Amino acid sequence: MLLAGLDGVNKKISPPDHVDKDIYKLTEQEKSEYGIKKLPTSLLDAIESLESDADFLNPVFEDDFIKMYCQIKKDEYATVAAIPSPREFYMYGNV
Repeated sequence: MLLAGLDGVNKKISPPDHVDKDIYKLTEQEKSEYGIKKLPTSLLDAIESLESDADFLNPVFEDDFIKMYCQIKKDEYATVAAIPSPREFYMYGNV
């Protein structure tokens, strides 16, 4: 986050206007008008976002580190995704 803040200062990017509304109650159209973007909703989405920002992060993190970290997290995701959840046991345990 510090790197993103410094990047904004260096590029003289002004922060967006504040929003005096409950953003959780805004429609998708209103969020778009305010410039509110969604964060990743899963580990896999977060990994993909990190990979897409690799060039931006290279001044702080080596490319090899980012690739290795993302691979470790993808392996973790695959391990967890392969295990049935308690809900799946409940729904399909008697089949």
